Amino acid sequence: RFQVRDLLKGQGKFTLYKVFELSQTNLKPEAYPKAMPNRHYNFETDKVKTKEVLLGLQDYAQKLGVAISTDEHHVLGNAKGAFYPNDQKILLNPD
Repeated sequence: RFQVRDLLKGQGKFTLYKVFELSQTNLKPEAYPKAMPNRHYNFETDKVKTKEVLLGLQDYAQKLGVAISTDEHHVLGNAKGAFYPNDQKILLNPD
């Protein structure tokens, strides 16, 4: 289906909506994943296992010649990490 357009200007017509951030609604935090299924939320993590996995990742990355650094400038947003193949670098979210 094609977007409705203004016949005189040729521009698309849009419906206005009031937009809220979820925390400004009465939606309970446990319902957030259903409202936004692709968003990461507070995951319960085992700190000991997380440290073990990180040490293993660091060891493997060193063998491959891949650098690992922490995202100090918060460019990752909600992502836990990212691999940059051109730079041979893994960037990890500190949160």
